[in-house]
Amino acid sequence: FTKWSKRVNDPARSYCSIACLYAHRDKHPKETVCMTCRKTYKPDPANASRSDARYCSRECWHDRRRILSMLPPWDVPHTIAGYMAGFLDGDGSIGINRAKSGRIEVRLANTNHGALDWMQNAVPYRSYITEHYQARKISHKTQYELCWHGPQAHGLLTAIAPHLVIKRERAEQAIAFHTAFLTRKERHGVIVPQPQPCSSNPCALPRPVSDEAFWGYMSGFIDAEGCIRINDRLKRLEVLIGNTHRCVLMYLQKHCSIHCTYSTRHDEGRSPLTTLRFARDHAATLIGKLQSLLYIKTPQALLGQQFHDTWPHDPICQHMMDTMHTLNATGQ
Repeated sequence: FTKWSKRVNDPARSYCSIACLYAHRDKHPKETVCMTCRKTYKPDPANASRSDARYCSRECWHDRRRILSMLPPWDVPHTIAGYMAGFLDGDGSIGINRAKSGRIEVRLANTNHGALDWMQNAVPYRSYITEHYQARKISHKTQYELCWHGPQAHGLLTAIAPHLVIKRERAEQAIAFHTAFLTRKERHGVIVPQPQPCSSNPCALPRPVSDEAFWGYMSGFIDAEGCIRINDRLKRLEVLIGNTHRCVLMYLQKHCSIHCTYSTRHDEGRSPLTTLRFARDHAATLIGKLQSLLYIKTPQALLGQQFHDTWPHDPICQHMMDTMHTLNATGQ
């Protein structure tokens, strides 16, 4: 044949057509080194465009992906891990973002930007804060959202999963999903169900990892779902914790060993809301244990403790009550 192009002018590699050139290249692929096991192999030309073409087997591709998705473990103190777990159980969510190749996500939402900024700096994994809901009325407050994605979310969940109560099972499912050997199509088909309210049938109560972790969890949950107030009618200090998951309230009441009362409200079309109430001396005792661990409700805790110690002898108690009402109304 006549050499038809300078591209194949090499005497050792002469082909009559471009089709023969590709056919020879497909039958004699060049050897390469696997990125996981470092073995020499010949890749399959049919899969040259796939993301796993640089690995000698499907198992090596999964192993490499698993290694890249694992971040260094976070040696977190039990107090901070418990606080993060309590805040996640109260004002957080664990999900799968299907628009981003099925990666896991952890989100914390609150109107206090300072608390989210503090948690962002406390966790060594990359995250970002966005404005989730902008206030359109004077009575509304702007809501912010702190997010972790993919390996960062996996590292956070691995550290705080033993301290979770409501979302522990969901966190374990998300960790297993992140490390599973699934293709992109299979990952898009996985559905992780949201935890359902358990007011009528409480879930099994876990045991706290340590006392520091439990008080950290309770402070985080109160910052997310609790309220420290002064009852204007009864003139007493109260700490209220409300949630549709009765299991978490039973968990708090059992391990704090402080007297409290339960009350359940049934609204039409909504899940029953159970409230845990600490009053008077019991509320002051609880605040004394949590005062150094709270972040969002620290001003309410200090003011409530001062009111409990001085009522009814201090003439500025009424001013304390008004200030407490303003703090709870503005969320500061």
